[in-house]
Amino acid sequence: MGFNDTINRFRVNNFLDVGGNLALPVQAFTASGTPEVNVGTGLITLNHASTPILLTIPAPRHAGQLLIIRDISASTQVHVMTSVSGTTFDGTNNTASLNAAGEQLILMSISTTQWIILLNSGSVAMSSA
Repeated sequence: MGFNDTINRFRVNNFLDVGGNLALPVQAFTASGTPEVNVGTGLITLNHASTPILLTIPAPRHAGQLLIIRDISASTQVHVMTSVSGTTFDGTNNTASLNAAGEQLILMSISTTQWIILLNSGSVAMSSA
């Protein structure tokens, strides 16, 4: 898949605004516990300095869905993302742990059960729970 195909897929999936800028639905998490991630969210920000944020990432709606998970907290608190049962982030691992500001995962779905990691920035720890 070439760059133009990727841009067209974003356009088809409503990730570009009318000016052609990338516009992802954003969900910001600042609370502890296990809040719910909305299906279709494109950007998840994590910002809690003293309490872990634990999230279950829903299954992709379709192939080609983009999801960015970014830690913006000013601490080394570990925030844990777990993919919903039956899905993985990379074919094997279903858990991602972010523990520093600036750490992020950029994911794209290749099916309704699997994400692939396009970028792991800042050494996000991956594991299989």
